[in-house]
Amino acid sequence: MRMAFTWAVGACALGATLSSGALAQSAGELSGAYVGPGQSCEDVFVTRNGKTSFKTPRNAFSSAILIQGGRLSTPLATCKIGRSSRDKTVITLNLNCTNALSPEGVKAYVLRRDDGSLVRLSGPTETGGETYERCGR
Repeated sequence: MRMAFTWAVGACALGATLSSGALAQSAGELSGAYVGPGQSCEDVFVTRNGKTSFKTPRNAFSSAILIQGGRLSTPLATCKIGRSSRDKTVITLNLNCTNALSPEGVKAYVLRRDDGSLVRLSGPTETGGETYERCGR
């Protein structure tokens, strides 16, 4: 359970790139649904009337992220997008995430690839990490 919670909190950080400032222009590019390795968009998400959401019941072990407006959701948590900053290609994200246990502040690091996928990094100096493919492309 700890591993699933850690993943969910770390994944929440991807949405902070939608915050104000220099990164606000990325909002349109990053909004959407993303799945991690071994997942398919059709198995995790459903789209009704143009709006994408997680299928119910949510699978706590799905490696998936949904970025919409000022929020980022994973199967286990919902995050309010906070401040973010960029250092070359790495984006530092600050989020306030809520799960079934409690609210928690999170800092995470991501980069966006040219193909639209997102990579969650374990730190600001990392160059590789878990890739999340964008659905609907």
